Amino acid sequence: MNLTRKSGLLSCLFGILFYFLHLRDFIQCVANLFLIRGLRGINSPDITSNYHPEVKLLENDNLVILENGIIQVTLSNPEGTILGISYNRINNVLERQNRYNNRGYFDIVWNAPGNTSKLWGYILRRGSSGLYIYGIFERLEGFPAMEIDHIRIVFKLQEERFHYMAIADDRQRIMPTAEDRSRGQRLDYDEAVLITNPSNSQLQGEVDDKYQYSCENKDNKLHGWINFDSKSNESVGFWMITPRNEFRSGGPIKQGLTSHVGPTTLNVSPSNI
Repeated sequence: MNLTRKSGLLSCLFGILFYFLHLRDFIQCVANLFLIRGLRGINSPDITSNYHPEVKLLENDNLVILENGIIQVTLSNPEGTILGISYNRINNVLERQNRYNNRGYFDIVWNAPGNTSKLWGYILRRGSSGLYIYGIFERLEGFPAMEIDHIRIVFKLQEERFHYMAIADDRQRIMPTAEDRSRGQRLDYDEAVLITNPSNSQLQGEVDDKYQYSCENKDNKLHGWINFDSKSNESVGFWMITPRNEFRSGGPIKQGLTSHVGPTTLNVSPSNI
């Protein structure tokens, strides 16, 4: 993506789909989101109700904590990476074994000129079970063109909990683990691995490749992972939802990455893949 206008603005927002309409006038370019939600609670809560606790913000030298009585989000300070997300009695749905900068993060690959500005932030709403994440990138008037290879938001979920991945109604399944891949046989390129000794014997002999789960821009609206809890029937889904896609480059049939083994879920915009 090459921004050559006198001044350019690219903004991205990650949040809850059924709250997106309330923020529509605020959004400049595009809205994307992730949602954590119990599978039994499919109706939108009334966020105007006094029943829901107010949003709290706690801050110290190392951490910023946002909580609203439904979820709690812990951010590193001042980096702004997401260290933890607590929901539905799960202390952290993100992989705690990963380093602090490899759980939930905003990633940019670009050749930014000296005075290009970037800003990203978080919005947690009262009565909401998800977190909005937005980024704004601006090239000042008179400065050279800015070329962006890709911008992405990435979440690495708990491997012990999330095994079932859904890309579409007809593309969902139990997935291999990262350890299954590490024990497998590398094929013609690093991303393609033959599963030879999986923890789930039903996956024996399959080929795993994150590009198998790519999706055309026009269809890339929702994907994520499900933690099936058969004991308590408190299954939880973690979802990345894209209600608008005009920010994506390459047209409606260009393919982009979605969720893949990790368990990882991400949103890429724009991308050269």
